[in-house]
Amino acid sequence: MYKVDPHALTYQRKVIQQYLEDVLNDKHLRNAPELLEALELSSKSFDDCQGPSAKEGYVKVRCSADTSDRLFRR
Repeated sequence: MYKVDPHALTYQRKVIQQYLEDVLNDKHLRNAPELLEALELSSKSFDDCQGPSAKEGYVKVRCSADTSDRLFRR
């Protein structure tokens, strides 16, 4: 059975979180059509004048090393 090091998972989560924060904080990158499509967002999601997004919520994630489903919310 594949064993997962909890410290490695914590590190990987932090790296991915920082990467996504960097991408979403860059005005040009966060409006890339491919990124918006992958996140199922529109460019209006980042417009403060539009108000809160009604589509945000839980994301179901399945890790290839683990067959159990987990819910994550930032």
